Amino acid sequence: MVFTEHKIIVLERGFGLKLYLKFGKIGRLVISFFSKSFKSDPMAQKPTYQKLKDKISHLECEYSKLVGVEDQSRLALQRSRLSSEYAKILVREKNELILSTKICQLIVERGGYFCAWLAFAEADKDKNIRAIAQTGLEDGYLDSVKMSWSEAAFRDHATSMAIRTGTSQSWNILDAEPPALPWQKEAERNGYEASLALPLMIDHQAFAALTICASDAGAFCREDIVFWEACAEDLAFAIQRLRHEVRQRQTEQGLRKNEKRDALAQQAAKTGTWEWDIRTGSLDWSKQTYPLFGLRPDDSEITYEAFLKCIPSEDRPHVEASVNAAVYEGKAYDIEHPVQCPDGTLRWMSERGDVIRDKDGNPIRMVGVVQDITERKQSLEQTKTLSGIMPICSNCKQIRDAQGKWHQIETYIRDHSSAKFSHSICPGCAKNLYPDYDLKM
Repeated sequence: MVFTEHKIIVLERGFGLKLYLKFGKIGRLVISFFSKSFKSDPMAQKPTYQKLKDKISHLECEYSKLVGVEDQSRLALQRSRLSSEYAKILVREKNELILSTKICQLIVERGGYFCAWLAFAEADKDKNIRAIAQTGLEDGYLDSVKMSWSEAAFRDHATSMAIRTGTSQSWNILDAEPPALPWQKEAERNGYEASLALPLMIDHQAFAALTICASDAGAFCREDIVFWEACAEDLAFAIQRLRHEVRQRQTEQGLRKNEKRDALAQQAAKTGTWEWDIRTGSLDWSKQTYPLFGLRPDDSEITYEAFLKCIPSEDRPHVEASVNAAVYEGKAYDIEHPVQCPDGTLRWMSERGDVIRDKDGNPIRMVGVVQDITERKQSLEQTKTLSGIMPICSNCKQIRDAQGKWHQIETYIRDHSSAKFSHSICPGCAKNLYPDYDLKM
């Protein structure tokens, strides 16, 4: 090809470089065309064209720089968009399996990679690795690949190497040295030429690995590895957050179940709990405590003074003295006292409590339990009545009660105790009443 004057003018004025800046690929073709034609033209070897030769070399150098800048800008933009979508998935998804699947889909569909999968390290005796999400591979393929992070087998796959070592494992077909490892041969058979396995860490221990494969051997440069390592850290944090939320929900559900069981148990046993802030005087009752005093939780604010007002005036000094002895003298708080309900009903309560003190020994709180023992008290009172002196008629054997009324002896005993009667006839009465019958008792 003859080196003509118009080519010299184009090259001297740097039109190729300007075309590249403005039209991209067209400019590349211009520089490439004139560069090749100049180097092959016999006239280019003359000293008069040495300056022009240097100009072409400069253009080629500038061209290479611009191509590199363009590629870096394109990759940076791609990473930025990918990172934005990646972050949205991490924030929005609340299910670990769905999160893992969408991340793999994003890497392949938006990132342009061959395939991606996420696998977790099992804590079984064989230290197996279980894939939970994948995109770009045939269904069931990863299930057929046996991966383990055990000492004996972790080198069989990049994923297991990443989990075992806790470091990223990058591989490409160009840099691979023979003999090829089993998973490298498998990569060639499946059609990808590079892979990157990234460990997911919790407390400096890998619990999973994100593996990305590419059909281009040069897909994972240093910048790509740094980018995906940061993404793996974010994914590990998101999975930890989801697992923490699951544990928290399970704990809350367990607490609610326990609260329901405790409430039913307290209701059945007619018991309740309370907590008294000694410094402020406020009293916190459980929901089961209010009905014992004939109150409702929304009736009024309960304080220590309000509690004392529920106790009949003649019994109040005894309760106050017992409380003071527990708070200021360290004695046990275990008493029984009556309670006057708003409807006039008199009930009996049994209370036990402990005093909580600060590091200096000063009382700050008192916690305890209260139980309705009205029925037990009534039974004891009835037992006491039967064990006392009972007026009884010497003739008909009826018993006179405290109100002066007379009752059949069996009726009186039945009403004042838990005893029950069964009627029969003794031998003497049978002989007197039925002399013609031979009754054997």
